[in-house]
Amino acid sequence: GGYVWVDAHILANPVSIDLDKDGLDDTLIIPVSYYFDQWHYKAHPDLTAHLSPDFNLRNYVASAVVALDLKTRSVRWTQHLDLTTSKTELKAMLYGAPTVADIDMDGRLDILIGSRLGYIYRLDASNGALAKDFPLVMGDIQAPIAVGDVVESAENNNFEIIAADANGNIAAFTSSGWEIWSTVITGFASQTPTLGDINGDGRLDVVVGLANSEYIFALDGTTGKVLENFPVRIGAKVIAPILLVDLQKAHRKDSPHSNGPGLHLVFPAFDGFLYAIDGRTGCADKIDIGGEESYSLVLADDIFGHGKMDLLLATFQGSVICLSTSQPYDSLSSTTTQYPRHGLVSRRDTIGFKLDETTKNLGIISGSELTIGFEIIGKKVKKGDNYKVLVTLNGQNVAERTYNDAGHYRVTIQAPAQPGDSRVILDSTI
Repeated sequence: GGYVWVDAHILANPVSIDLDKDGLDDTLIIPVSYYFDQWHYKAHPDLTAHLSPDFNLRNYVASAVVALDLKTRSVRWTQHLDLTTSKTELKAMLYGAPTVADIDMDGRLDILIGSRLGYIYRLDASNGALAKDFPLVMGDIQAPIAVGDVVESAENNNFEIIAADANGNIAAFTSSGWEIWSTVITGFASQTPTLGDINGDGRLDVVVGLANSEYIFALDGTTGKVLENFPVRIGAKVIAPILLVDLQKAHRKDSPHSNGPGLHLVFPAFDGFLYAIDGRTGCADKIDIGGEESYSLVLADDIFGHGKMDLLLATFQGSVICLSTSQPYDSLSSTTTQYPRHGLVSRRDTIGFKLDETTKNLGIISGSELTIGFEIIGKKVKKGDNYKVLVTLNGQNVAERTYNDAGHYRVTIQAPAQPGDSRVILDSTI
């Protein structure tokens, strides 16, 4: 008698995680918004026939994070977040996907999520418990929260939290919730900030595009100050996330772009062009993509197996566009999914894991064993951290190694007893 069952809606992408640390994702973290869809109930009046005349569907809006066990298909835990009515300007809904990371380096995964009421929640992934001194408060948050090591020091082993709201604020917080800096920009960032060293000074920068203006902003991740040559004005608003990728060797000889360290900002705008902005100079190139618009992140990978970096883009009009570049392929610079497991953080020359050329070019394998060569890159890793490498063959764990230092390594596994197609996956964590 004291409860109202409200319809559940998923308005942002769930995230799958490996909670028991066996190398396989076992838990789905789901952002849930609870409300009665007015249009649906108007179209189906029979659904409300049993309700009392004074029952108002607009009185009930709520949000929660739900952890679903993928093995048993049961709910591990539910953490309720906000509660409003649908009559308020800001409603208790979740538009941004959860961000999952061990931000305080205690060995336990944390969940970070922002709400439309402006709260930033930090939850324990194992049980949903709210962290001390959370939630934090900003304006309306519709983008996923970013996590990165933007403040590096010998004493600080934790990652920082970076969030953008609809009021034009971008802020960085410590893992315990203390504000490091806050900067006001001239618009609304509807997508998660992208992190990377775009100007080659050795520090992470924060990059956002604006959904209600024509500017691209880049901030120093340590101080929050706007970088030199930014903001850059383009032809239209940007709703897609921004890809950071090295395109230095893809320039023409007469290009005004720099040839030193740094990254390019690649994204589609709502004027039908794909842009590439040099992070050091602010110079921009653009390519006509037929006047089509896109909300999605540009993907980067060696799609055709020719050793070069290709760019892949899907548009709102239904086209899939692939652009080849002359930039040599680098697995640490590739982005192969809209929601990378490492987040929208450029890993080039900092931390990562890649196969050597011999292993990458393997095709048909004969014999009872397979040797896999790989390199661990760890320029941004704290002293004392270990690297764990898990090898799976057709979904089964076949080897696990722990290394104290970055470098080149080899692992030998047993080949399948029967001929056929097989899939080998190497996963590296710290």
